[in-house]
Formats: sequence, C-alpha cells, structure tokens
Amino acid sequence: MKDGDKGMDKSASDRPEAGPKRPVESDRIEELLAENRRLEARIRECRKAQDTLRAIVEESERKFGNLMENMPVGIAFTTEDDEILEANAALWKMFGYGSKEEFLKEKASSLYRGIDESGRAAEAIRRGGVKDLDVRARKKDGTEFIGSLTSLVQKAEDGRPRFISLFQDVTEKKMMENEILKAKKLETIGDLAGGIAHDFNNLLVGILGRISVAMEYVEKDGKLHEILCDVEEAALRTKGLTRRLLTFSRGGQPVKEPASAVDLLRSTADLVLRESGVRCEFSFPDGDVYADMDEGQVGQAMNNIILNARQAMDEGGVVEIEARNVTVTGEDPLPIDPGSYVMVSIKDNGRGIPEENLNRVFDPFFTTKQRSSGLGLAVTYSVIKKHRGHITVESKEGGGTTVHVYLPASVGRPLSAPGSPAVERGSGRVLVMDDDEMVRDVAGEMLEVLGYDYSFARDGEEAIGFFKKAIETGEPFDAVILDLTVEDGMGGADAVKKLARIDPGVKAIVSSGYSRDPIMSDYRKHGFCAVIYKPYRLAEFSRAVKDAISAKG
Repeated sequence: MKDGDKGMDKSASDRPEAGPKRPVESDRIEELLAENRRLEARIRECRKAQDTLRAIVEESERKFGNLMENMPVGIAFTTEDDEILEANAALWKMFGYGSKEEFLKEKASSLYRGIDESGRAAEAIRRGGVKDLDVRARKKDGTEFIGSLTSLVQKAEDGRPRFISLFQDVTEKKMMENEILKAKKLETIGDLAGGIAHDFNNLLVGILGRISVAMEYVEKDGKLHEILCDVEEAALRTKGLTRRLLTFSRGGQPVKEPASAVDLLRSTADLVLRESGVRCEFSFPDGDVYADMDEGQVGQAMNNIILNARQAMDEGGVVEIEARNVTVTGEDPLPIDPGSYVMVSIKDNGRGIPEENLNRVFDPFFTTKQRSSGLGLAVTYSVIKKHRGHITVESKEGGGTTVHVYLPASVGRPLSAPGSPAVERGSGRVLVMDDDEMVRDVAGEMLEVLGYDYSFARDGEEAIGFFKKAIETGEPFDAVILDLTVEDGMGGADAVKKLARIDPGVKAIVSSGYSRDPIMSDYRKHGFCAVIYKPYRLAEFSRAVKDAISAKG
C-alpha cells in the first residue's frame, strides 16, 4: 500500500462514532402540534367568552325587555316610514288597544298631532327628535287626551333612521296646571277688586244711609216713603256688585256655616227661572244635604250657573238640578282633599259650549254674550275655590252643558236666620273713626237721629288722642266705631289694641267695606264687641251701637 493511500484506508474503528439523528420533519410536526394545542386552548377560551358574552347579552335583553314592559311610560320604536316596530304594554294600553299586535298595525303619526295643529310635530321628529312636546293624542275609540312626547333618532344597521319615542299621558297634569293658571289670573285683579269694593261700599253708605235717615222724617204711609223704599231696594241690589268684586280680593274669604244645599238650590232656581219658559227638575236622592258654606257667596255662584243654563236654551227647555252626598278619595282625579262633599250637578239641554272655549269659561272677562261683563263664572270659580271645593264643566256643542260643584259636606245643621233688626234708639257718647268724610257725615246723621252725642276721627292715631282726652275730662266715650282699613294711617285692628291698653273695657265696633275680612268674621277674637258691615242702613247701624254699649266689658 502506498503511503498516500494510508488516510483512505482507515478501518471503521478509527472513524468518529456518529449518534442517531432525528429527522427534520419530526421536529416540525411537534411544533405544529404544540401550536395546534395553543390554538385549541384559545378557541376554547374564545368560545367560553362568547358564551359568557351571549349570556350577558341575553340577560341584558331580558332585563331591558322586562324594564320596557314594566315601565309606566309608553315606549315605541318607529321608522321614518311611520311604521311602529315595537311598543311596550304601557303604550298600547294607553291608546286603548287590546293587544300589541293590534297596535303595531297603526301608523305612528295617526295617533297624535301637534297642539298647534300645524304638523310641525312630525317634522321636528324627522329632523332629529323632540323633547317634552305636548301633542293631542287619539285613542282607539276616538277619545282625545294630551300627551307628552320625547323622541330620539338613531341609525339602524341599514343606515336608515330609527326613532325611540317616550310617551306619557299628561292630561291630569295639564288640568292641574290650568287650575293654577286660573287661580293666578284671579289673583292679578284681587287687589284692584278689593280696593274698588271698599270705595264702592263707602259710596253706598252715603246712599243707603241717607235714604234710611230720610225715611225716619217722612210719614210711613206717604208717597215719599214709598219712593224712598224703592230707591233703597235698588241700592241694595247694587250691593251684589261689591259682593262679586270681593270674591276676587284676598279679603274675600267666606264666612262658612252649616246650610241646606237643597233650600239654597230651590230658592235660587225659583228666582232665576221664574217666568223664563224654562222648567226645573230637582233630584235629591239623599234628601236634604248640608254643606259648610257662605250662603251669600254660594247663592251668587249657583245663581250664575243657573242663569247661564237658562240663557243657553233660547227656546226654553229643562234645567236638571241634583244634589247628593259623595266621598272623594285620594284616587279620584279631583284637586281637592279626600273627604265628604256635597256634589251639585246642574244640567241643561241648550246649545252647549264649543271645544275651543271650554277651557276659558272661568277666565275673568271672557264672554261670548253681548252686554255681559264676563265676571259671572269667574266669580263662581273663585267662590267655590275659597270654599275648598271644586267645579268642573262638561259640554259638547249642540249637546248641552253639565256643571258639577263640590262643596265640603257638613255634619251640622243650619242655624235659624235672625229677623231684620228694628231701629234701636239710645243715649251716650260715640266716637266714629273713618278716613272717608262722607261715611263720617252719614254716621253722624244716624247717631243724631238715634239720640247719641258723637265725635269724629280721621284715623287710629287721632281716635286714640280723642279717647284719652275724653277720659281725662271725665266724659269717656260709651262706644267707639273703628274703620278696619285706613289709607295712609292707623286702621281699626291696631287702634283697638292701643285703646284696650288705655281702657281694657273699651266698647269697640269694627266696620269695613271688606265684609269678608277674617277680622270681620271673628271680631271678638280681635278685641271688638260688635261688627257692622258697609254699606249699612239705620236699623243695622243702631243695633250694632246698642249691642256694643250694652255689652259686658
């Protein structure tokens, strides 16, 4: 063997030992298997997450569905084509439908229209929604009610707009707002009305007072006495105007006593409907019913209602009058306290009231009649409210009108009405305090006819000065007549307190044209021993002075 071939001829034992080799394909397979296991684990995690998410979505949908169905507010999903896609029970029941399926067949815009009747409600919804828009809604049976609509727009999956609408029946709320508005309208003229009534009553004192004084100087059977009686009667009728005005004033609170509603209704209807060609049919299922009321004010209110009923029937007809006891609960849609009430219903079959005027019948100065002040039903509304009652009107043009009046019921019975007082003469010294010169003069003429000496004061301060001086000189006044309201000076309420400090036994008479002032209805509590309402006549005036002087101090 040649030396060059030695390296080539090594035996197998001289070669490096080679270990077993893993094929490349096996390593790749292991990697893929490992990756597959990781993917499977992620898939399982994703499926678990999907299941969790699906459960969450299903639970959310269930909760949303339950919430939507149980919401007291009506909810609907609608399209721009007026189609109702979904609605909750509150909504379709609100509109008077028997099932959701029946309701979904309707077009959304056919259910309501804008209060302004211009069609802007639907247009506003299409542009991007509305918030708290008042609309006139129509139930399945045609009944209308007031709804509050809030609508939001959103894009659906197909890119077209969808609308989510919330709907509430706010009819009762609007009724309450109207009641508050009516009350505010009356309050705006309260101060003016009270001032006019005060001044007017002072003028009537001059008229009625001097007529009654003049009647003392003429023969009772003579023609002049007869004429004076007619003038006096006309002047007394004028007192009704001040009564109307006083119901608007803040001092026009009623002086309430138990009284028969039946007697009041019978006498008022007889007076208003006499010789009118209109008959009256009464219904008193509970017999005689009694209410806590000021008979003068409620009588005027009932007079106004019955007069309107008569005037609504140009060719005659029938006025149906009912009075019965009712119980008002907290569930009744009436803005009065729960309790026992006398409900008076006065129904006519006249021309009725147009719908556009129905909410205005109690507005001050609103009238559709010629030669009418428009105060009649406004006065009625104010009277009933001040009695803590309520009044409603139901009417349809051409179908007659029904007025319901609720007055708090009384468990008591009416007191016997006192007779008209006779002229009571006497003697003594009387101080008259009034800021109206004419009233002072008339009071002086009356006191002179009755046999009293008298002095005048213009306000409370001057009266206190005269009162002190009379005591100091040993010629005290036997009675003091104090006007309750004095312009730019001390009135009777403050004056009587200071007089009582000087003489705790002072005999003070309160007088005012604000005949419904709380002091007038509870004068003894405020330090007075007698009361006299303006305008007054000689007989009433004489009784007040006599009662004061004879009262025990």
